Amino acid sequence: MLDNPFKSDADYKEAAERKETDSQAWKLYARRLEKRLLEVTQKLTIMTASDTGHRAQVRAMSEMHPLSPLLAPTDDTFENGRPKPRIRLVFEKSFDNMLQTYGIPDPQSHRLN
Repeated sequence: MLDNPFKSDADYKEAAERKETDSQAWKLYARRLEKRLLEVTQKLTIMTASDTGHRAQVRAMSEMHPLSPLLAPTDDTFENGRPKPRIRLVFEKSFDNMLQTYGIPDPQSHRLN
């Protein structure tokens, strides 16, 4: 295995931009990006599974406790005019806060309504 001639992604990019790198350095950079992509893909898969599980929990709670105050309609509505239940507002607040924490502007435009 070749020793990594660079300490960070910035080092890779800088060397590549100055064309002071060879095919081995590019291969190392590509391997590093592939590893990161695999890690991000795995995290996204886990988050998707978690989301699916949470949705199943809400459905089960709705079926078993149809009179729960969390399922009561609010004054907020979906785009189709149907009232949003209180539990949906809990989700939206958490969703929006998380996206804002990560610096994503206008969180509302990223969730289904």
